[in-house]
Amino acid sequence: MAWGLGLCAWWLRGAFLGKKSPLAGRTRRLQFMALEAREMLSGYHFDFVASAAARAPEYKAVLPVAYEASRGYGWSDLADLSALDRKSFDKLNSDFHTGADSTFHLDVPNGTYQVNVSLGDSNALRDNVDVYLNGGKVASGLTTQAGEFVKPAYRVTVTDGQLKLRLVDRGGLMNGWAIGALDVLQTDGPIASTGANFSVNEASSVTFAGFAEGNGPLKYLWRFGDGTTETGTLTPKHTYADSGTYKVSLSVFDAEGNSTRCYATVTVKNTNPRPNALGPYSGLVNQPVPFVALAKDASIVDQEAGFTYHWSFGDGTSATGATLEHVYRNEGTYKVTLTVTDKDGGARSVSTTADIRSGTATSSPTEYQTLSANLLANTVYGFLNQSELAISGAWGANAKWEQGTASEWHIELQHYGEDLIIGGLLHADTEAIEAGLRAFDWGFAQQAADGSFAGTADAFHSTSLFIEAVANASLVLRQSPLAAQYQSKLDAYSEKLYRATQWMTDASVWAKGIKNNSPYTHRYYLVANALAMTSILVGGDSKLMSLARDQIQAGLAAQWSNGVNPELGGYDSSYQTLGISFATRWLIYFPEDNLTPAVKEMISKGLAWAETMILSNGEIDTEGCVRTGVETGPSSTIKTVDWKRAVDAFAFWYQLEGDDRWQANAQKIAQYYYKQY
Repeated sequence: MAWGLGLCAWWLRGAFLGKKSPLAGRTRRLQFMALEAREMLSGYHFDFVASAAARAPEYKAVLPVAYEASRGYGWSDLADLSALDRKSFDKLNSDFHTGADSTFHLDVPNGTYQVNVSLGDSNALRDNVDVYLNGGKVASGLTTQAGEFVKPAYRVTVTDGQLKLRLVDRGGLMNGWAIGALDVLQTDGPIASTGANFSVNEASSVTFAGFAEGNGPLKYLWRFGDGTTETGTLTPKHTYADSGTYKVSLSVFDAEGNSTRCYATVTVKNTNPRPNALGPYSGLVNQPVPFVALAKDASIVDQEAGFTYHWSFGDGTSATGATLEHVYRNEGTYKVTLTVTDKDGGARSVSTTADIRSGTATSSPTEYQTLSANLLANTVYGFLNQSELAISGAWGANAKWEQGTASEWHIELQHYGEDLIIGGLLHADTEAIEAGLRAFDWGFAQQAADGSFAGTADAFHSTSLFIEAVANASLVLRQSPLAAQYQSKLDAYSEKLYRATQWMTDASVWAKGIKNNSPYTHRYYLVANALAMTSILVGGDSKLMSLARDQIQAGLAAQWSNGVNPELGGYDSSYQTLGISFATRWLIYFPEDNLTPAVKEMISKGLAWAETMILSNGEIDTEGCVRTGVETGPSSTIKTVDWKRAVDAFAFWYQLEGDDRWQANAQKIAQYYYKQY
């Protein structure tokens, strides 16, 4: 007789290789079931349970019962036998039978069998166990730690119509063996085991410990139950992307074409998403306060399926959405709680605050105020990555140049100090601010007497990128509560910035630099900012402002009718938003300038085009881009999307225009790239 559906199966000789079976036409007591497509075949499969309801799928529940011929199976002695259930995720190993010395009898046709015995206890050590099959010892001193399971495979020949499995506890730290399951399969070929079942969290890797024995050389084929396979090894490593229960099979083929297939179950548990409520928030009584939520999940499947965002605003009201606005009616500091739920119901909460005061909105906020109120500024400047900053202050490839292992250096790499300074301000992280200043100091240490950065590659452009970053960070610091603390440092920077702009605007340098910049639209706004913000820092300089306006006008003239700000005669989605991010600073620092309305129009058209390059999952499409994904940067790596500047551009435009469309775009992009960190 045969109970259950098979987790291990013998295939007729040649089933895999297409050979005719030498057993064709023979009558067998075991009948094969045509269920291969479902990874199930006939055999004897027992789950040793404490209650029938705890049976694992495709197994026959075996309670602690004595052998009876009418039943065809059972234990020889129940005197010291008991059943326990640990209530774990793995149904097959959650419950088990335990004893000191007992034999399980199973009536089977005479023949050769593969026997897999599942031993172990999720809660306790089980040590020094011997295993016998039909009187012969097949294992001695088996030991499993708490939470460890083994599933060895043995070969036994039955001549009297009964298979007898004896388990003996030889004494040790823990009394009694623990058997969770038994698989018995008639075979004329190899024997195999997948190893024990696993229970892991989604996105965690599983390393299988397979076993096989037979007429070699043997071949192995694993099917992981999620549509993927692997060959050539008994110990594959596999990661499951989503929660669920997966049936894993190992097929083993011997040199004569005989095959066997055995199975295990991997239970993958859902992990709760990790929410980010950004914050802290601030606003005014009776004025809308924008809120933005981000989340990432260990499972890419859950991530792509999206989340539900629920806000509790601390004033007795709540709402749902990744981006929304809320109006507070009274002053105070409110505890705001965000709960994010994934598709499987896994949820996690995080809290921040909203500081609400009376007053009226500022018509022309400073860059510091804009960043402080920016819904996604904490995300853009929240990744305070100092991994490429050397102790000396050199950044990335510049540190290699300093050590003599690189042939050139780029002053522009030091501009990353800006992110550390602004991020440090927003996150009250003085260590990050000091690190950013150290990056700037290293850059200025390379400055020549004429204001240039002698020896830097791509001198004009590289200098303008560094100057723009230092000037903006200096202005933000001056507008912040820490202005007095860094006053002397900022004054020194202003003098050095001015010398650098004097070098840039020298007639011979300027003409060549502007000519080289002309194919790159974003550089017009970059250079304009570098000159104009330096002018602010030194109390005003008409020459710098005049040249800055010339650059703004050139950038406006370069825009195509469809909104593209071209790079090298084509489009580039990343440089499009980078240039717009630079242009937004012009609006902040020069809101009354006569060019500002035209800059606003350029931004509106430019972001409308950039919006078309956002894929449904929030990724910025780079197909057809002429630079991103094509060129290599100063660090000799292929250029990737500058997603932080894209978020910054869309989020700023939402602040200015109040249109939720731009807010949604900023959140969508941040959500996609946020998960990568």
